[in-house]
Amino acid sequence: MRDPGYMAMAVNEALRRLGHTGVVDPSAIRVLAGGMSGSAVIAFTLDGVPVVLKRTPASNRDATLMERAVREARFYRDLAERVPVRTPRVLGSDLDPESGVLLLLAAHGLQPPLDAWAGEDYAEVAGELGRFHAAMREVVLPSWVGMASPQTAGQGLEATRMWRDFARTTGLVAGAMLRQMARTIARVVEIDAATGAGPLTLCHGDFHAGNLLRASDGAWVWADWQDVRIGPGVDDLSFFWQRAFAATDAESEPTFTALVDAYWAGLAATGDPGMSRAAFDRALAWSELRGWLLAWPPYLGYLSSTQQERVVARIAALLRDRVDR
Repeated sequence: MRDPGYMAMAVNEALRRLGHTGVVDPSAIRVLAGGMSGSAVIAFTLDGVPVVLKRTPASNRDATLMERAVREARFYRDLAERVPVRTPRVLGSDLDPESGVLLLLAAHGLQPPLDAWAGEDYAEVAGELGRFHAAMREVVLPSWVGMASPQTAGQGLEATRMWRDFARTTGLVAGAMLRQMARTIARVVEIDAATGAGPLTLCHGDFHAGNLLRASDGAWVWADWQDVRIGPGVDDLSFFWQRAFAATDAESEPTFTALVDAYWAGLAATGDPGMSRAAFDRALAWSELRGWLLAWPPYLGYLSSTQQERVVARIAALLRDRVDR
């Protein structure tokens, strides 16, 4: 249980570090994620204005959390004003190696659940994502922006093991399909090279509906830049689709073709998209399949049985349509 007194003390200590002297309403403090001695996202009001504090102490035992917090703070410091999308306004930041990372951001409205999204919402977001990727392809980026991490043999073996466990406990994956999945996972590096992914660009790295907010004028606000990196734009798009597909039911499933067409139009709006539409479609299909096979096994247990069945059916269709064979 989170201690309200501790969180109020943490908020006031952070504000002192940031040089803010405004009034905090203790009753309005809400921990949105994390808490206590670890990384935390805390919402509260400062002089009556809603704000969000992202706090990662240097004492945090998870080095990955600190790395991601530093990356996000650097994004707001070095890149936020250069990207062609709206991001949360920074009210204060501090990167003290001995005290940790603090980010104080203006708060924005949350999105409704994906089941309540309309088709035009998906198309609007996809078009904006395409324009973002096209614009950032030619931008000289700071040296701290790294490349997406390559797949390792150990990750492939672990994903294969988890799929076997999933098949055994749910009965949703037949033996022939499981063997095909294992063969595909073993050939990830080879298929990556054969398929191609298009030009590299700045990627959000964790692009899904939960990281999209709404400004008071209705504009999308892109939040949570902890995984920003250089990579193929199709990976952002396919991850957005995977998260939406897994979270919705058959009746509210977004139209994949409309989503992809909107992204492609956004990508081409500023000039040469950098690849043919056929090559783009192949790269996107492989990015989606690779994501399901490698990244999703740890999260399948959070899905309902109906959602699990839909994901398995989606993977089966992608395996059937694969063009690398």
